[in-house]
Amino acid sequence: ADRTEMDTVMREAWDGVCNAHKVEPDYLRFKNRYGQFITKHRMKKQPLTGLGLQKVLKDKKAKGACGVDGWRVAELKRLPMSLLDGLAALFNLVEEIGRRPKALCTALVSR
Repeated sequence: ADRTEMDTVMREAWDGVCNAHKVEPDYLRFKNRYGQFITKHRMKKQPLTGLGLQKVLKDKKAKGACGVDGWRVAELKRLPMSLLDGLAALFNLVEEIGRRPKALCTALVSR
């Protein structure tokens, strides 16, 4: 089978599902419509640490594609503790402030 043709057929079939909304959904519109059903719950969370990141990374497979940030798991595993501590501090600050930098709001989904 021709890979290019298969890719084209798959993309055409799924385009309407994956790209049903041509623009980002509007949160305020969603909140106005469904806000009465949204409840807030405080999460009990421990501050993230470089050691904690290292433990999570240890269980991840080193092979695979990079994320949208360009980092691969194998590269993150090689970071020294001082940089992992800095990364943990950044994530803790994001949680404290409650706003994520735009770069942290993009996810790459693949199979």
